[in-house]
Amino acid sequence: LSLFAWYLFALIFFWTPVHFWALALMIQDDYRAVGVPMLPVVLGERVTVMQIALYAVLTALISLMPLLLGELGLVYFFLSLALNALLILKSLALYRQPERRTAVSLYKYSMLYLALLFVAMAVDRVL
Repeated sequence: LSLFAWYLFALIFFWTPVHFWALALMIQDDYRAVGVPMLPVVLGERVTVMQIALYAVLTALISLMPLLLGELGLVYFFLSLALNALLILKSLALYRQPERRTAVSLYKYSMLYLALLFVAMAVDRVL
């Protein structure tokens, strides 16, 4: 596999906890009711939102790797900066207010984030 393929793997690997644990926060009562040991159920909301914030920062840092590898250019750089800023802001909002509505907001944005990051990669390659 190419280095860029490994980068894509790393991006999705570190993005997944942000996305999945936001969902787990949203439906933690359901997980608790049926005995599924998800992070918010086992270790609580505070630990979960701290982990989400950590993985959001790691995801943002990893998203910059294609620039260092010379795979993508300035179009991707500026688009990814905006997308990453919002990902981190939403994860910090969830950290400050671990409520269902902030978890829903981050969960929905995390899907849009990844899709738009891939679009940014494609646009950068075309331009």
